[in-house]
Amino acid sequence: MRRIVVLLLSLCLALPAFADGYQSSPPRQDAPPERDFGPIGGPYRDRIAKMMPIDFGEQYLYAAANAALPPPAAGERRVVFFGDSITDGWDLAKFFPGKPYVNRGIGGQVTPQMLVRFQADVAALHPAAVVILGGINDLTGGLQVETAQQIEANWRAMADLSEINGIKPIFTLLMPLNDYTDNAKAMYRDHDQKLIAELNDWLRAFCVERHYGLIDYGPVLRDDKGMFAAKYTPDGLHPNDAGHVVMAPVAAKVLDEIVGNGDSDPHKVAPLPANGLAATPPMGWNSWNKFACDVSEKTVRAAADAMVASGMKDAGYRYVVIDDCWQGERDSAGNIQPDSEKFPSGIKALSDYVHSKDLLLGIYSDAGTMTCAKRPGSHGHEYQDAKQYAAWGVDYLKYDWCDTGTQDGPSSYRAMADALREAGRPIVFSACEWGTNRPWFWAAAQGANLWRATGDIGDFWKGHKAWQLGVVDIVDLVEPLAPYAGPGHWNDPDMLEVGNGGMNETEYHSHFSLWAELAAPLMAGNDLAAMPASIRAILTNREVIAIDQDPLGAQGRRVWKDGDLEVWSKPLADGGRAVVLFNRGEKAATITARWADLGLGEHQSAQVRDLWKGRDLAKTSGQVSAKVEPHGVVMLKIGA
Repeated sequence: MRRIVVLLLSLCLALPAFADGYQSSPPRQDAPPERDFGPIGGPYRDRIAKMMPIDFGEQYLYAAANAALPPPAAGERRVVFFGDSITDGWDLAKFFPGKPYVNRGIGGQVTPQMLVRFQADVAALHPAAVVILGGINDLTGGLQVETAQQIEANWRAMADLSEINGIKPIFTLLMPLNDYTDNAKAMYRDHDQKLIAELNDWLRAFCVERHYGLIDYGPVLRDDKGMFAAKYTPDGLHPNDAGHVVMAPVAAKVLDEIVGNGDSDPHKVAPLPANGLAATPPMGWNSWNKFACDVSEKTVRAAADAMVASGMKDAGYRYVVIDDCWQGERDSAGNIQPDSEKFPSGIKALSDYVHSKDLLLGIYSDAGTMTCAKRPGSHGHEYQDAKQYAAWGVDYLKYDWCDTGTQDGPSSYRAMADALREAGRPIVFSACEWGTNRPWFWAAAQGANLWRATGDIGDFWKGHKAWQLGVVDIVDLVEPLAPYAGPGHWNDPDMLEVGNGGMNETEYHSHFSLWAELAAPLMAGNDLAAMPASIRAILTNREVIAIDQDPLGAQGRRVWKDGDLEVWSKPLADGGRAVVLFNRGEKAATITARWADLGLGEHQSAQVRDLWKGRDLAKTSGQVSAKVEPHGVVMLKIGA
């Protein structure tokens, strides 16, 4: 077994130059007699060091280059690109001319090796930031560092080392792969695609939690199959110069934001004043989760009828939103037209019908050249489309982020926000770019009323399937973003899946409760015309809805956690608290909310009401406890 591991590692460390214009690191050499493995211990270093005749971290490979590099000049914002062969193969001087960017990539490296050389090749260079791209080699198991937990621990350690040394960490998501050549097929088989997706989900959440920079090259590199486009890679893994051409602006945008080395800064654009809309999170229905592209004016009319008949309108739901696939082609003047087969009466007639029900109409478009379903997008037609929407009587626009290439998020959404404001009609603006450009930092200033903070939701409890995330995964991504939510500007964890059949009713109760606790938009995504009474009861629980719609506009936070058991608290305008006792686990458990964790006085006496049971509990002080079912919640309102 030992011989196999050494052989695999030796092959990894002797990777050939795959990419066009490959920038090789210096020749490898034997380690000095007295090997110094740096400050990092751990289960990998000692075991592998005994096997290897070469320097484990290869921390001496760049020794001469590091010694020759002068300290950063006054005002210089140096950045170290730190990683494996994907970093090593990038000629930074060519793609970032004039920037003080230093390449410290070594082909074949795994994350424990990167940890060992972090001090020599990053910290000692005194950069303002480090771009970390590593982990793909770990997945082959050559060093038996193949579990997600091990890789995540190494990423976390690199982040901690960065912060200790006053360096801003910027992480890069693992790159897509393809299987288009024989060599690529072998690499594709060797890398667990599910594990890659899991690691990227973790890294997104980690960067959100710690407010780190995050670079995602995937949107500009993937083809329509979701794989690494062949034109950008010769071997299915390593970018060529054509790939670097589209990657460089993606990296530059994040670096401009984090270290300020850019020639322009999108955040310097004067912020738009609030448009006065969405003072509370928008409520309504969206066609996508249930119907996807099987949407028509018949579907939309039926949803509007059901919203009224079911009592949803009276409970606060107002918007009827047509998602993707309503579009036909543009006419000879460039005006967007509806699909005449799906919407034979046109959008204006449909809008009039929805308005006749005292409801509001929403519509969908995309900041790119095409929508996610390959219908015409609004890029280059922003003012024309906004004017058309206003003429049709549209009240709400969901604006997606497919086919955007190298577009900049803030400026792309600002263009449509400006166009909507000139269209002469109040239109709520929903920015749906999946959290890619960290919209919580800029979307409100660029005119959005709400912004998607995560990837797409799926109708399942936990984990991910393809591009979709489970309910609890989304909750964890949105929880740290509470400071950015408030009246007129909301974090959007995506539409509701309540009633679509993938979860049980306990989980749907939890899903709806947590969205309300997060002050999230409540956009139902089920078939309203066919929903059973039990689902209608969830969606129309007015006491839970009142928590979501509380005028203070505070997003709830997790205030206590012990394993799978959690307590969440949301301040209310009347001084009270909305509290969710949440059991993620597989067994029923008693959960206690303590006044101290809720920001209440320890001896304060308060009325407690169970919002799902619709009844007052005994007045109490100090704490309140309840038994919570697996995957369930108990949702309480605690009076001031």
